[in-house]
Amino acid sequence: MNKPNIHVVRENNKWAIKRENDNRNEAEFNTQVEASQCGRDLAKKDGVQFFLHEQDGSVELRDSYEHDPVD
Repeated sequence: MNKPNIHVVRENNKWAIKRENDNRNEAEFNTQVEASQCGRDLAKKDGVQFFLHEQDGSVELRDSYEHDPVD
């Protein structure tokens, strides 16, 4: 089963790492940079997409770390 994509969002004056379709925070950080670094590492490890959101909730950037199938 595929793991859910990773999102970094602003929540309660912190930057939170969330997985899609999960209300719980995977982790919280004081800065967007710290959360982004951790979120990217998780997305790379899990082979999923990474979404970095602005404070207003809009997507600032998206990167894909999905594993390509081997022929």
